[in-house]
Amino acid sequence: MGRKVFITSDMSSDERLIDVAAQDPLAALMWPWILTALDDWGRGEASPKRLKARVFPMNPGVTVDDIERALQLYADAGLLTLYEVRGKRYMAVPEQRWLRWQTHIRKVRRPGKDKMESDFPAPPSGEDGGAHESPRDPAGDTGAPGDPVPSPSPSPSPTDINA
Repeated sequence: MGRKVFITSDMSSDERLIDVAAQDPLAALMWPWILTALDDWGRGEASPKRLKARVFPMNPGVTVDDIERALQLYADAGLLTLYEVRGKRYMAVPEQRWLRWQTHIRKVRRPGKDKMESDFPAPPSGEDGGAHESPRDPAGDTGAPGDPVPSPSPSPSPTDINA
């Protein structure tokens, strides 16, 4: 599981999440919390029971059935891909979208040749949920792919200006 996940307020204006909210407001509210269960590659187990234990422990307002419904709504909306590998269910946010916002992930950890890899398998080829789409968010960001993207990550630890 990733140690840090950047949650942007821009997600609230993402039309995919708005569509999810229209069908199930609880699922839309759960989205930022589900993201915290993903690793640095935007992948994780898609077991509703494990997600309940990891992300919503001791919260009777969120059930295993709620999580299952939310995962399916996210997949239907294109927010993530659900897939199975060797009988185990996984989920993944399309890589370009994930890395667009997870700017705190050091380049050495990013996917690619000779880089560290996820503990979770990648979605099967052809089921990447748009992993090859433009890294720009269609919900308001009109910059061209490849344009410099300002880091939405929090500022580094403050420094003592008197030192």
